[in-house]
Amino acid sequence: MVPLKQIFESVLEGASGYIVTIRFSIAPLSDVILPPMTSKLLKHIVLSFDCLGDIHGFVRSHASIKPVTLFALRRGSRRLYSTLGLEEPLRVHGGEVLEGRVALYSRNPFSISALSGCEGVVEFLGYKFAFSTREAVIEGVEGLDAGIARGKPFKLVIHTPLLLPTKIMTPPPLTSSKLVSSIKPGYRLLPTPSYIMAAACREWLGLVKGERVEGHIAPYVVGRLADIAFYEVDMNIRPTTTVYGRDERDRLQLVRGVTGYIAYTITTRRLEKIANKLLALATRIGLGKSRSIGFGEVEVREFTTKPTGSTH
Repeated sequence: MVPLKQIFESVLEGASGYIVTIRFSIAPLSDVILPPMTSKLLKHIVLSFDCLGDIHGFVRSHASIKPVTLFALRRGSRRLYSTLGLEEPLRVHGGEVLEGRVALYSRNPFSISALSGCEGVVEFLGYKFAFSTREAVIEGVEGLDAGIARGKPFKLVIHTPLLLPTKIMTPPPLTSSKLVSSIKPGYRLLPTPSYIMAAACREWLGLVKGERVEGHIAPYVVGRLADIAFYEVDMNIRPTTTVYGRDERDRLQLVRGVTGYIAYTITTRRLEKIANKLLALATRIGLGKSRSIGFGEVEVREFTTKPTGSTH
């Protein structure tokens, strides 16, 4: 049995690279109907401008764990994406300003000055949109920290449906077994600490460490310990069925995940450092399946417990 300290150290040691976050202003020139997953519009815009050429390779990446995330467009604090049962498509008035955000991981130094001042007009699905770079920020991976501490409750806010595959917590010896491969894939609608932390660990290993994730022992160990060391103090989550397009037969493509929040407390300092690093990365690039197109947008916030007897 590999010592826990050695596993934790192997995950974090030698971590380097940069997280680049770019925010854009996007405004249609007339009333428009947006695609069900509005990140598709953002992707089209980004790839249409030569001044954003430095990030085109990240957006076009076919890596299993993609180095880029194109988040759902925002109207204020509301993330724009279609859900099953929504009576009307996503409509936006001409001149209304939306926010777009792209985040990427780069192993090498990245110049953000080249991204500033990028603006223009682009056409998408017959509509025209004005576009401009609002802000670009670069952070070193070594300095990432989610602000989590033992005994201090924190809230994991899930802004867009979180898709956590059930097979994430497969014990490493069973990864290649016929039993596991024969099980139909699915997603957790009750995300436990193990699934959240295992998913975050997989992303860290695949991106920051550049390691093969399948069969790696660290996500399973970190996840199992999280189930012991984390406990829920509050939650408000709900299943959400998202429409993310149509297939070749024009049938709706649907996926079901959860949104809302879960508040946790960590009971041991042994998990503080690794939880801070893994969740800090997740807040920058998203968490879980299909996070590169805007699913699993999460945020870590301080959680303030309600006064005894409060009903609000």
